[in-house]
Amino acid sequence: MNNLSVVENRERFDLDKYLRVAGATRPELFDWSAPGPRLDDDSLFCLGYMMDIELHTIVYMREMLSTQVIEDPAITAFLSCWGYEEFFHSRTIAKLLESQGASIDEQRFVELRQRRAADHLEQKVARIVSRLTRHFPAIHMTWGAINELSTLTGYQALADRARHPLLTTVLSRIIKDERRHFSFYFNQARIRLKDRAAQLLTSFAVRRFWSPVGSPVRGDSDMRHVCRTLFSDARGPGRLALIDSTIARLPGFEWFDLASRRCLGASPRQAINHANRLANAER
Repeated sequence: MNNLSVVENRERFDLDKYLRVAGATRPELFDWSAPGPRLDDDSLFCLGYMMDIELHTIVYMREMLSTQVIEDPAITAFLSCWGYEEFFHSRTIAKLLESQGASIDEQRFVELRQRRAADHLEQKVARIVSRLTRHFPAIHMTWGAINELSTLTGYQALADRARHPLLTTVLSRIIKDERRHFSFYFNQARIRLKDRAAQLLTSFAVRRFWSPVGSPVRGDSDMRHVCRTLFSDARGPGRLALIDSTIARLPGFEWFDLASRRCLGASPRQAINHANRLANAER
């Protein structure tokens, strides 16, 4: 047994413990009888985007399970729970949108699963790469950590922006799930990135291919709309900088600033300086 296997066994995913605190954020857990005031169009747009991306995780999981990661019992156990919870996130957000007067056709979900996302070719390449190097799980876990942290940050930003009672209640519950997801991905990435070769390979893949959550599915224009809505206020750059600084704690990722650069088109320092100027102008 090699050293990596020893570490992985010591850090094995505790499925029983996870199941004791999990349960999925299902629609029936909420009271929909008091939907509250109507959300503004930008908030509704963000919710639709989030619903689509949560639903699309089943497609992403299918692609990942066609790679080397299916051989890892910790990852497959976690992904089984992750896919279950993410599916119900999409259903709960759909119910929230319906409570706001939106009409959601079930055919939308079918079409989304059939859609060839912008990263379709990259997913095919991932299958090949996963057979060529034992470090592919490091890429997967790091990618997942970035996406889960970005997702929960976006949910919090939307809740703070809208200040809507029902929205806040729903998103607070979803955020708890996403924090557990992030914790798994981040800790697994931290372990798997101890090898210098894993750091170099994963850094290359993330620099070259990562884009903000949802853009491969909904497109760059919709992603930009969401970023403007959630992160263009005075607090936005700080939120993105926190994503960057958290991911930068991973071995070999001291350089990471892509959340700020690819969402706002600026480095964290530039974005925060701009936000400070805006805040001072408003005083």
